Amino acid sequence: MVTVHVEPAGDGWKCVVVVDQGGDRTTHSVTVKRVDAERWAGGTEPGDVQDLVLRSFEFLLEREAAGRSSRDSTSRRSSAISPTTTE
Repeated sequence: MVTVHVEPAGDGWKCVVVVDQGGDRTTHSVTVKRVDAERWAGGTEPGDVQDLVLRSFEFLLEREAAGRSSRDSTSRRSSAISPTTTE
């Protein structure tokens, strides 16, 4: 679960992001400039920024999980086909 809290800060926003995955909780600080919000969020309202940061974290977490699953699968396959030698 990802939660994003957005506060105005200078020429943009400071976002505090909390990621809670199966009991593991991390907190992240993200700064979004107004120009970046206009370009990537399609708007400059706090809700636009919150949605952009939320979608970004969800994207990254999906890729991280997929990469971890792929590495685990590769590791299992490698150990299954690795030759063993006995002397």
